[in-house]
Amino acid sequence: MQKTNQTLPLSLLMAATTLMAPQAMAQQAGNGQLTVGVSHSTLYGSTADISLSGEDIAGSGVDVELEHRLGDEGQGSRASITKTWDLGQSALGADSWAAIEVNGALSDWDIRPYSESHIGLELQFGAALGQTLSWQGSLFWQRDELDDLDSGISPIIAADSGESEVAGLTLGLHWDSARGRELLQPGTSAALGGKLSVAQQGRRDSRHLYASFETTQALAGRTVWRLSASGGAVRGTGDDGYVHILDRAFLGGKAPRGFASGSAGPRDTSTGDALGGTKYLTGSAEVLTPGWRDDVALGVFYDFGSTWDLPGISGVDDSRHWRSSVGVSGHWQSRYGDLSLSWAAPINSQDIDEEQRLSLSLNARF
Repeated sequence: MQKTNQTLPLSLLMAATTLMAPQAMAQQAGNGQLTVGVSHSTLYGSTADISLSGEDIAGSGVDVELEHRLGDEGQGSRASITKTWDLGQSALGADSWAAIEVNGALSDWDIRPYSESHIGLELQFGAALGQTLSWQGSLFWQRDELDDLDSGISPIIAADSGESEVAGLTLGLHWDSARGRELLQPGTSAALGGKLSVAQQGRRDSRHLYASFETTQALAGRTVWRLSASGGAVRGTGDDGYVHILDRAFLGGKAPRGFASGSAGPRDTSTGDALGGTKYLTGSAEVLTPGWRDDVALGVFYDFGSTWDLPGISGVDDSRHWRSSVGVSGHWQSRYGDLSLSWAAPINSQDIDEEQRLSLSLNARF
């Protein structure tokens, strides 16, 4: 398959972002940031990450961002240019705003038997409905391509290969009792939203509903406990409810910890390829306590989750099988960078699952 039509506009977007971000940092000190980091996990292997961003270039309300990640198991890039207008009090509500964003991404990692490319345009808007409640919506268009298929790939995935275009809208509510809180600061947040996608071809017409909740509360002294949960469902608008692989949910990696990406859900048992699911639910219970210095926190956690249900696909076990894990975590936040480390041991899994017990990431800012 030819990728020229997809990668050319994305390459131009990344080139423009690369040129604009250094200019932003030169024009407004403190609003530009270069981030260089290294990380290691059993999911991506050892990786190096570099990102360049500029905020509110010369007071214009334009933000630019460019990131590239390269490692033993592949590479990925993303870029975006966003223009934001502060509208103040308006028909949308208090502290209302609007933005237009052009974005793109390329991804080619060994954990998936294909590469992905994306370019999109989005009109965003939102406003505050009170001190703790806000809403946000968008109108979007995107073009995606699933290409470079591995030999022996699941025919279920191969059926969705090639280019597809989709447009639609999103709408969500967000409530937060302490916006911008730090790691050990108590507070509660919740979100509820939906997404409607319409496509002329490629069976990507779908409806997506989601919800999430997180609360952090004092336990003893500065020690806190945290509970979180998130879930949702995607349904194709066709007669059989089929959902394109690019619109399904994939769990593992970050939630639940201890499982590789895609492991907490259905697979093609003949090829081992993760297929994702159209319904998903994850949860976590964690206790965090200060470490030997103020910017260090240590934790213990219990995670669970699953994704399931593949309407329109036969010959696959898409039943709900819960996965769970226990583990320990460490976090270090300093002016030089952020380090996160977690070790998780699955305690409830399936024979086809792939484990990812150790995850370490370090980002250094200059």
